Order: sequence, then structure tokens, then C-alpha cells
Amino acid sequence: MSLHKMRYGEGAVEFEYGPGALEALLPDPPRRALGSEEILSALGNPVESPPLRELARGRESALIVISDATRIVRSDVLMPLLLDELAAAGLGSDRVRVAIALGNHRLATDEEIADLMGPAHGKVEVVQHDSRDLDRLHLFGRTRRGTEVRLSRLLLEHDLVVTASMINFHYAAGFTGGRKAILPGLAWRDSIVANHLLSVDFERGTLAGGVGPGCLSGNPMHEDMDEAAAMRPPDFSVNVMLTPEHEIGALWAGDWRASHRGACGVFLKRFGVPVPEPRQIAIASVGGHPKDIDFIQSNKTIQFATRALAPGGTLILLARCGEGIGNPHFEGFFPLDDVEAFLRRLKQENPRNGQTALALHARTREFRVVLVSELPEEKVRDMGMEPAASIERALEMAGGGADGYIIPEGGLTLPLPQG
Repeated sequence: MSLHKMRYGEGAVEFEYGPGALEALLPDPPRRALGSEEILSALGNPVESPPLRELARGRESALIVISDATRIVRSDVLMPLLLDELAAAGLGSDRVRVAIALGNHRLATDEEIADLMGPAHGKVEVVQHDSRDLDRLHLFGRTRRGTEVRLSRLLLEHDLVVTASMINFHYAAGFTGGRKAILPGLAWRDSIVANHLLSVDFERGTLAGGVGPGCLSGNPMHEDMDEAAAMRPPDFSVNVMLTPEHEIGALWAGDWRASHRGACGVFLKRFGVPVPEPRQIAIASVGGHPKDIDFIQSNKTIQFATRALAPGGTLILLARCGEGIGNPHFEGFFPLDDVEAFLRRLKQENPRNGQTALALHARTREFRVVLVSELPEEKVRDMGMEPAASIERALEMAGGGADGYIIPEGGLTLPLPQG
């Protein structure tokens, strides 16, 4: 029997596994946190762009766009350094705003805002994006795929826009970060929904071709986001890669496209893990709080981890989901028994998170998912999964004993099947 420990919420769970063995699928994250001088050096030596300080000279005002509490970006570390660079160029804190790019997520709490801002909390104005407030949105145009692009007026009210994001895999858009700070981050609710529905192939009833984690080329959802962001592109973009301790371990700054593309290429090499053969069981943790704050966030690990399974295999997922599903509309899609009726509803009503529901349904049809969480058992069953009150119970339900994989950081690890 072997002893294992995995993150769950703000704590961890331990369990024994045997007589089979669990092979760990481990990414290769940066191990050392960058110091302030190293971060400033990256800002001063950007990718295909003048340095931030040079860009800021002569500007009237600046907008710094950051992610919300569901993304670990370490904006608390970046913010004082960004403000210092702007101040050195003549943009004092009274001429800088910070926008929390919520997309369609809930508002951040006062405590979360304080955590996101770190030492800069209270020194600059913080605005939370509201994707439903049309009075605070501006129509920038329409993409070639038909997405009506309404974005926050803050992008017009400041002549310097800086974005700060974290790079990770995204189950549909390929990668997080970069252009996502604009769409969905600062976009209208309906713009976000229209973009996300590009991930669906309505004729086949599946995700569209080119859509998937680690995929950018030929990905319609990504390409639509990119086109929308280009209507008011960031003047400077920062993309970070984290250490296992959630410190900034690497950073790409500069041109919004080039810095993101460079970060994604390195991330795929470090966090894409070759899988020699598919196996019947995998045990994955989303990675603890805040990655497993709700099910919408935790679902990404289902999309990733099942790539290591043989058809019909079992995934045991550790995801506390302390804030529930994450979107009350999502629950309304389940039980999802009639896929054709579901697709008609997606096309006619454009409901939020419909593509996420379809992606989950596709995985639970192909694989068995046993979920260890705080969600009500009935809701777990409705979503096509099996609830377990503990990891020990989940192992009993799965039968145990077979050789499998263990994925300690399921929200960051992309299994890459070989052959």
C-alpha cells in the first residue's frame, strides 16, 4: 500500500492505494520565485514592445486590468511594481484605475479585492466590471464569426491599458491569459455567450473542431477572442507562470499577442505531460483553493484528466466546491437526457455556460466520474457523476487495485496521450 496526499479546498486529504500502483503525472513548473528586480527587468525588457515606462510617458491616464479571485495571478505582487513604473513616467496613482475583469463571474468581495491589490490596496480606484450594465459598455464592432463586441467603456476612458493574467490551459479556448482579459474579461454578457458558443459543433452535437486545451491554431473560440481584443488591444500585457507555491516563477511582458504566444508555448512544454498508455483509473485533485472554489472552475480538471483514461475508465476527482456550482444557470441544464433538445435550446436562447455543460456531458458519457466534494449528492448525480463523501469511499466505489495515474495538480496538468 502506498500513501498519497492531495490538496482539497484549503486543506489536504491523505489516502492509501494498493495493491495496484499509481504513476504520478507531474508537470515541470518553475521552482523559484522571481524577485522584484527580476520582474522589473522583464517589464523593462519586453517582448516586441517598448518598456512599460517608455509607453506610459505622455499618457493622460492608465487602466490596469486584473483577473478576479478565481485566478491566481499574484496581482498583489505585480501591482506595486506596475504602479511604480507608471509613476516614474509621470502617471501618479490619481491617474490610474484598476479594473477587475470579471466576465460573467460574481462580484469580488471586499476581502478578495484587498488580497488582489496587496500593498496597493486603497491607493488607486478599483472598478469591478459588470457584463450586464449596457450603459457602461461600448459597441466596438462585430467579428467575422458574428460576435457583437461590446466592451467596457473603461477601455476608451484611458489612453494606456495594461493587462495582467496567468497562463494555464483552458478546456475550450486553448489557454487562459492574454486576450481573455478583454473578452470575456471586460465584455458584455451576450458577447461572452456568443463567443463561447463557437466552441460547439451543433450539427455533430460535440465540441467544435480545433477546440480544446493547449490548442490555439484553428480554434474558433480563441480566434474570435483575439479578433475582439484587437478592436481595443492592450498597450502592454503581462502573463505570469506560477511555482507550486503560487509565486511568480516566470513572466512574459510586452506586446499583447507576442507575449501571450510566447508564454503559451513554454507552458505547453512544461505542463503538458506525456502519457505512455491509457489506464482504467485516475485520481486527480483540482489543486485546492481557489481552483476548486466551485464546480465551474473544477470542471476543467475533468476535461484535462480524462485524457489519461482508457474508454470507460474512472476518474476520481477531489474538488471541494465550497461555493457550490458557481453559476445557478448551469444547474438548469441537468439532467441532460435529450442532447438534441439541449442543442436547440443553446441555439435559440444562448444560455450562459451551455458549452461547459455540453463538454461535461461528453466526458461523463465516455468515462465514469466519481466526485468527492461538498455538493449535494442529488446535484452531482444530475450532472452525470457519482458522489462520494470521502476519498476512501470513492476508492471503494471505483474498485481500486488497478494500476492508474495520480494527478496532484489537475487544474494545471494536461495529459498528452502518446501514439
